[in-house]
Amino acid sequence: MENVIIDKLRLTLRFEDSLINFKIQLDKYDKSLKLTKSTQIDNNYSENLLLMYGSKEIAKFDYSFKRRDKVSHIRFNKYSLYYHQDEIMQVFKFLISLDFEVQPSKMEIARDFVGSTIFNSVLSHIQNSKIVQPTNHHVYMGDEIYRENMYTPNNHESFYFRNIDKNKRDLVLRLEDKKKAIEDSKDFYILNYLKKQGLDTSRDIFRFELVFNNLDSFRGSRNLVYFSKFDMTKPTITKYYLNKCKRKVKEFDSIKDIFNFSNQKIEMYREIENEYTIKGKSYHEINVDLLKLFDKDYLLALFQLKSKDLIFNIFDIIPEKHTKSFIKPNKIEKPNGFIQKKSSTKYYSVDEKLLLLIKEKFKIDDLEAQKILNSIETIANNPNQGNRGDLFDSI
Repeated sequence: MENVIIDKLRLTLRFEDSLINFKIQLDKYDKSLKLTKSTQIDNNYSENLLLMYGSKEIAKFDYSFKRRDKVSHIRFNKYSLYYHQDEIMQVFKFLISLDFEVQPSKMEIARDFVGSTIFNSVLSHIQNSKIVQPTNHHVYMGDEIYRENMYTPNNHESFYFRNIDKNKRDLVLRLEDKKKAIEDSKDFYILNYLKKQGLDTSRDIFRFELVFNNLDSFRGSRNLVYFSKFDMTKPTITKYYLNKCKRKVKEFDSIKDIFNFSNQKIEMYREIENEYTIKGKSYHEINVDLLKLFDKDYLLALFQLKSKDLIFNIFDIIPEKHTKSFIKPNKIEKPNGFIQKKSSTKYYSVDEKLLLLIKEKFKIDDLEAQKILNSIETIANNPNQGNRGDLFDSI
């Protein structure tokens, strides 16, 4: 018996809109969704807010208009990821309805297993050297296994797998004694959730967590490619192929004067060498579907796809389960220095802005705020005839 769930989630938002316009749209979409001031201050952002659904605190919203890249973050509460999934889904739908660039920048997928079978399987593979490095970029590591390849009860994190290419830790896979971790952290609501999912929480529970630490975690290895300087839409070529063209041209040029002949294929290589001069990068990227983040099949497919980047024989340890979801990464090719910018600026009427400001200032509902706004408009349109008493009566 096992369960899979999102255990941590941070979304990155890139938009140039004002916070007041964001609040207007939020209020229009679902009046249960509110932004309130947070007592926890992070000076890296312009505003530190709490995203509420009714009386439930769903997430922390760190808004910034100071940063050059206009990046803001929504960090969902762990408790809400377990117990307020419907409310979070409303947030997802709201964000998708806007013309903003929204994507996960930190995420953890947790797979919980009852009993110690998974742990014993990992330990056996390591002790028998069955987990080996398919390339020079993959290794298993952790405080305990480095010393003695043994699990000690003093440390609930037993194994830690990461990609060591250029010392990056974009993607991490760890196996831990989750029951002990919960006892240490007092997060017993997780055990209650797992019990409701049908897991026997009286037994040991081990958890595999696939950790996406940043945006690069959702991308595959980057490869150097070259673009045509005449037409950027033409297919790119690899560094290997360009070097082959250069080598063939150089070899031919060294003998052509001696034998005084030409070669059509060599001339094609020469044209390629002269044309493909713009360096770029190529990689595969996963576009995470927010509306499927509570779909267990989708999470399982995502886990299976990315965990293989860290342990090539992962399915010798965890039997691969059939899922109905299929995730195909998109191939991305960009010239160096390329910046993709998506405009997200929206314009709203002065009335909409004033209405929200009045509601927040006087803590009143839409109807009362509209009365005040109507009085302001009457006085503004008829300065000599308007009765200012109407405005004070409304307030």
